[in-house]
Amino acid sequence: MQVWDYVKAFITGALVLALNLATLVLLIFGYSLVIEPGQPEAYYAELAPRMGAWSGPIAGALIMFLFVWLLSARRPQRNSYAFAAATFASYAALDIALGLAASTPSALFTPTFVLSLAGVCAAAFAAAFLATKQRA
Repeated sequence: MQVWDYVKAFITGALVLALNLATLVLLIFGYSLVIEPGQPEAYYAELAPRMGAWSGPIAGALIMFLFVWLLSARRPQRNSYAFAAATFASYAALDIALGLAASTPSALFTPTFVLSLAGVCAAAFAAAFLATKQRA
């Protein structure tokens, strides 16, 4: 991979994380409009981590798979596995940095968080595998 590919991987990882967080915001917004409207803001703020524990791993894996697959399939000369690894590394680094800025390490590194990162990593490499197989 060339330097520009690593820059694209970093941007992709950041974008995947941003879209994952936006998914949670949209879920909380929808919940506040449809399921339990009229609650105080603190109620929804308390709900966000519990809902994020479910939506984060699922949305993160799906979004990561989609982006790595699309961007790897578009450039057959790019090493899909290296792109997946670099994209996941940027995603994980940013996710950990944001998590540590918002909480303590013991609160961040829970089994749910570790499984979430493992799922996103698996999705990135599954997408690279699929993109590589489609080229052949």
